[in-house]
Amino acid sequence: MKIIKILIIIILAIILSALAYAYYSNVALIKRESNIFSKEAVKVVEDNKHPIFKVEKIILYSSAYAIDNSEDEVLQDLDLYQYTDIAIYINNNTYLNKLTEENTISEIYIDNIEIIINQENGNRVLNYKNIEDSGKFKNLNPVEEAIKFNVVHSNFENFEQNYDTPTFYTDCSNPITLGYVNKKFLTNCKVSGLGEVSFDGTILKQANVDLKELNCVIKLTIHLKNNFGEEYVCDISIDNNLENDDGGIYTGYIMRIQNIPESGYEFFKLPK
Repeated sequence: MKIIKILIIIILAIILSALAYAYYSNVALIKRESNIFSKEAVKVVEDNKHPIFKVEKIILYSSAYAIDNSEDEVLQDLDLYQYTDIAIYINNNTYLNKLTEENTISEIYIDNIEIIINQENGNRVLNYKNIEDSGKFKNLNPVEEAIKFNVVHSNFENFEQNYDTPTFYTDCSNPITLGYVNKKFLTNCKVSGLGEVSFDGTILKQANVDLKELNCVIKLTIHLKNNFGEEYVCDISIDNNLENDDGGIYTGYIMRIQNIPESGYEFFKLPK
């Protein structure tokens, strides 16, 4: 009987020792991981204390277009399109006042494109648009995954570059140029006033299109990598509002410049 009690005491002692070891091991592990996380968090904060890149301004030019499918083009079977040209300017001199490997670009692309709109009709596309086509309608193709830019590093590359493909300068001296198109949001449309119809924003008024149905919010993420190999990211939300007190896009076109506040749209440096 005495031997059994001794065995029970030994077994309990082993179990308690094992539980104590497991407890203190987990506490030590949690504390160590917490310290690592704290150090990484401090480093991320320090890395983003002085932003290298930020969006300085966004320029929007919006108008409309129509394709006449009727015989003899008598404006009795129109497909209507609304388009907005977008220019996003990146400031790489917010902290550094000269060009270095740190504030010049080696890679840049756009993904996470989302278009929020009340209207269900139409086919909405956002893609790269050659700056030479700004202010003109162009029927853009949809993006499969991301808009990946060719980065120009020299005058020779600039001379050789085809600007019909996404292009950006390493020194951020040109804007990111995009085009938004709401395709065929209204079809089989008839308008009157032969000889007085312009294929611009005025046709929306003649077709009694409610601009509130065309207003949208465009969301996207810009990823870039500098010539040090450091990665940055910035989420952007663009309010494509076609209205104003002067008639907005109904007058033919509307142009808006969105200046970004000091603390807005700064590129976040990702930890390695």
